[in-house]
Amino acid sequence: MKNTLKCLFVLITVLMLAAFLVACKKDEGGNETEPPVTDGKPVASEGLEFSINYLGNFYAVSGIGDCTDKDIVIPDIYMDLPVKFIAEGAFENNLDLTSVVIPDTVAVIYASAFSGCENLTRVDMSDGIKTIYTEAFACCSSLVDIDLPASLTEVMSAAFVGCSSLDGVALPETIALLGSYAFAGCTSLREIVIPASLAENGVPEYCFKECTSLSSVKISDGVRVIWIGAFEGCTSLTEIDLGGTLQTIWDDGFLGCTSLVSVTLPESLVRIREGAFHDCSSLEEVIFTNPNGWKGDGNYFDMTDPEKNAERLTNKMFSYSWWVEQ
Repeated sequence: MKNTLKCLFVLITVLMLAAFLVACKKDEGGNETEPPVTDGKPVASEGLEFSINYLGNFYAVSGIGDCTDKDIVIPDIYMDLPVKFIAEGAFENNLDLTSVVIPDTVAVIYASAFSGCENLTRVDMSDGIKTIYTEAFACCSSLVDIDLPASLTEVMSAAFVGCSSLDGVALPETIALLGSYAFAGCTSLREIVIPASLAENGVPEYCFKECTSLSSVKISDGVRVIWIGAFEGCTSLTEIDLGGTLQTIWDDGFLGCTSLVSVTLPESLVRIREGAFHDCSSLEEVIFTNPNGWKGDGNYFDMTDPEKNAERLTNKMFSYSWWVEQ
């Protein structure tokens, strides 16, 4: 009987150890692999903190709790209720976190939820997220790539500011609002397409400021405004497609974009605010598709010469707002 119990104990121990090794399996480089999967979806992390809403009908993830996982999998259900939010500051400044999987029940990621998670490299977002709030992923300096879901409609101010390793992001066609500084300081970001869904709100203030690796910008038809300093200090920017509906470029819109050589302004453009192209030291030509009727400092200017146009728009002696007389 004693031998039987001893064998049973050893068997259970071996099985538990095997399960542990599978869950914590390392790849050849010594990095943790993706979380284990059951029934086609990752196994939820245990020990996370949750808070219930005042109506008592759903939960929010509110903190790391007792969870020791570095690769967090947020559950879709907790205590038989859906998990719909990630609370403000839930994982803020957690230096152990390396990846997170967010289920499709989550609709909102609140302010600073992952701010300062400097070792976070990957975020898997399911369709369902509608809003990412202020500084939600601010200064996640190891985050390389993120797939924003088609359900997303709002990215608030500074949501990804200082994500210095982020080299690719595709804004979904559903997004209607970007906040100021949303991707400012993303110094590895190489290209961006502004979707037509931003027609009403345009490209916000300082949204891509000092994205120093950004080389290509495409503004989709429908977008009408580039706000103050939107692309200020994008020193690698060489190619901009302003689309066919842009009406206004506000102050400092492309200030200090020192690699720009040529710009073609669409026929739809009727206003260029002061300093929009100041300190663009390599700019050799600015082609006005509609060169007629332009005024600066109350005087009419002939905008048919691309080289003279470049001089006027980059030279601080011409600190004018330019507009088409209607």
